Formats: sequence, structure tokens, C-alpha cells
Amino acid sequence: GSGIVQYKKGVFSSFSTRKGSIPKSIRTLLKTKSGKIYVGTNNAGLHCIEGDSIYTITHPGLDESAIMSMVEDSYGTIWIATDGSGLFSLKDRMVKKYTVSDGLLINNVLALHLSKDNKLLIGMTKGLQELDESEVFHTLNQFNNKQINTLWVDDWNSIWAGTEYGLVRYNSAIDR
Repeated sequence: GSGIVQYKKGVFSSFSTRKGSIPKSIRTLLKTKSGKIYVGTNNAGLHCIEGDSIYTITHPGLDESAIMSMVEDSYGTIWIATDGSGLFSLKDRMVKKYTVSDGLLINNVLALHLSKDNKLLIGMTKGLQELDESEVFHTLNQFNNKQINTLWVDDWNSIWAGTEYGLVRYNSAIDR
């Protein structure tokens, strides 16, 4: 509830911008390759720090959502997980929304990570899916009905998932 706190020259202090105000309840941050910092809030949507300004990314369903996780893919697309509003992509200030009607298992998306082959891994309250470059969702049945809280992919392309049942490792080349 304290906004963004920075650590500089051995001192913690409140981070601020010259233009715009930083929301107080922040859930996640993402620094992009271009140097922008995306700020995911708890029920106040998505914001972007660019230079000495912060602005809000507005889109229906995103504006008042809890932003749970964000990643940037190799094409510069920002992927945004929300708790209840689905999955969003942001590219060149254009926002696209993905929900159950587009193939998501459920609209409660908690964790995102990119695989070594640039597929988006999507951890939800009911399992794990990957989105390929053709924007087709594929369900990884090994994670059915497991709440995925966090994701990581190692150097061998194994998926590590922190779930409500503990830590799970899965590698499609090994675990057949």
C-alpha cells in the first residue's frame, strides 16, 4: 500500500514521477526492453512509467482489474494476467483481450512465463495452458484443476510450477 519504494545510495524512499501519480497498491512490475516500466496494481488496472511520467493503459476489463503477472515476449508484446478478467496483450498501445470464449480454461489468470520456444505459459486457478504463435490455446492436462501461482522454465525447457499442492516439474520430452 506504499506505491513504489526505491533503494538508492543506501536509502529507501518513495518513488514518484513529475507527471501523474503512482497507485498505492502495486502487485507486479515489468521493465521492458525499451526501458518502460509497467505497473500492475491491485484492482486499479495497468499503468506505464515512461521518463518522468506515469499514465494509465485504459481498456474495458483492464481498468479495474487486479494485475497478477506480466511478461514481454521476443516480439515486444506485453502479456498481462488478471484475476477474473482474463488475459490481455499490449503491443504498440493496442490492447487485445482473451477470455474463456477465446479458449482460456478460466478467466482467473495468476501467472505467466515464456517457454524457450517463445510460447506463453498461462497459469490459472484451474490449470495450465500455453498459447502458441498462432494464438491457439493448448491445455497441459498434467496440471488439470491445479491452481498455478507461479511459473518458471529452466535451461532444459522443464516447466516448474508453484501450485496449491506444492512444487511441480514437467518436461514434455522427459515426462511421457
